Amino acid sequence: GHRGIDIITYIGEPILSPISGEVKRVSYPYPPGKRRYLAGLEIEGINEHLGYNILMWYFDPFREVVGRYVQQGQLIGIAQDLTRAFDSRMTNHIHLEVRFNWALIDPTFSFQNI
Repeated sequence: GHRGIDIITYIGEPILSPISGEVKRVSYPYPPGKRRYLAGLEIEGINEHLGYNILMWYFDPFREVVGRYVQQGQLIGIAQDLTRAFDSRMTNHIHLEVRFNWALIDPTFSFQNI
């Protein structure tokens, strides 16, 4: 099922890191070979965001941030055009999942206090 929230974006919109942390990897919402150009990042929190793990999809991530530390609000990529993958059936958005100590939590609640 759907384990996060979707935030409407515009094609080419800057995507910012919701937390300070280490960018662990480029992540893909689909298996290899199927819509492989759809991507995102996994970010593991540090400092005041320690214990948080973020998974975001449907944007072109800047590959140079992988393995590096980013600050909350830092530019990490650009929103993709989802109509390329889904015709006009899907509104452009990013998908956001939040875990705290590896337990899936509600992103709308978790970011009120970050």
